[in-house]
Amino acid sequence: MSEKYAKAGTDLRAVREKGKRETSGERIFKHFMRGSILISFTGPPGMPWPLVAALFNREAHPAWHERSEGNSVPAIFKTGPKNTTLNSNKTMMKKYLDVSVLLMSLTLGNGIMRAEEPAKAPEGRFIDAHVHFHDRNPGDLDKAAEWMKANNVQRIINHPLMQSRANNDKERAQQIENYKPYKSSMARFCIVYSDEVNNVDEAVAILTREKQAGAVGFGEHYGSLFKPQPGAKSQFIDDPKSMVLFAACEKVGLPVMFHMDRGSNLDEKDFPHLQNILKTYPKCIFIAHSDWWRSITDGSCGRLLETYPNLYADISCSVGRSPVGKDKAMAREFFIKHADKLLFGSDNGWWSFKPGAKPALEYAFIDEIKLPKDVEDKICRDNAKQLFWNNK
Repeated sequence: MSEKYAKAGTDLRAVREKGKRETSGERIFKHFMRGSILISFTGPPGMPWPLVAALFNREAHPAWHERSEGNSVPAIFKTGPKNTTLNSNKTMMKKYLDVSVLLMSLTLGNGIMRAEEPAKAPEGRFIDAHVHFHDRNPGDLDKAAEWMKANNVQRIINHPLMQSRANNDKERAQQIENYKPYKSSMARFCIVYSDEVNNVDEAVAILTREKQAGAVGFGEHYGSLFKPQPGAKSQFIDDPKSMVLFAACEKVGLPVMFHMDRGSNLDEKDFPHLQNILKTYPKCIFIAHSDWWRSITDGSCGRLLETYPNLYADISCSVGRSPVGKDKAMAREFFIKHADKLLFGSDNGWWSFKPGAKPALEYAFIDEIKLPKDVEDKICRDNAKQLFWNNK
């Protein structure tokens, strides 16, 4: 042992042998290590404890350690020739902080990430993937939250209609602000009409802006003639103007929910026009709705769900407008077979706030067909979580 170090009193073993008090640096190191060990055992699982241990392993990092007659202290905490008094504590504190930041980042990293996650969604049996609530005025979504609580709804996907979409920058800014308190329980789709864009690039620019502002999908899409002129002929679902919008949705990464009836997004037996869309844009998810369900009895609905990974269906408007509500045994079998591709939806909207308004038929229908629990969980919540909340 260096006589110079012994005289300076900085050799830790010499200090202990002489019965002197520990230096501040020693106390810091001791308590820090005790605290690190405590954090290691009480912190979240999955932390790289071997790396933490290796940091203070003498054999793995001999340059960080020095041995002195059976005493070992990491060299970063040990005093040197130029710091032989308690004044060296400033240097030691700096080194201590450098290492403590590293260790704390390793031991508490997962905890920090958890703190950044959105608040838990409210409890509820359903995620309603198809509603139409106003959201552009102050307090609009507060009314929706009350409706959700009354109907045992955990989360909603809100789809704009012509009557409810934001029409200017002021309304859009208020809309974005309205969703902030409900980030974990309410999401929204956006809509662009085919006469509002001239090409795919223009549609991409609008949809990109909407996605950055929180939109998680596109729709409800009523087709290229949602605002038809007198005498205009309804168009098939793969009308070129609609294909421009679908191409933009695939580029931006927004699922499309489309409405089918006798005047919107027409198709023929076995859905050849819908199949053209599904083949043309395989990376875009399409969600069928409304009169699509009328073809459930001829097998077309099932065949498409099995054939195309990018096709889903929401069950709103299925009970009252298709064979689903008339043949519960058939509906139950279909729901079980295609449980991974179906989303619960009610098609409720601001009109549902009126006194005496009755819940959509789909709520009671889920009870009536008595699905297995795992199937009900997928349709009523889990599939929507996977698509729109990344299964959170």
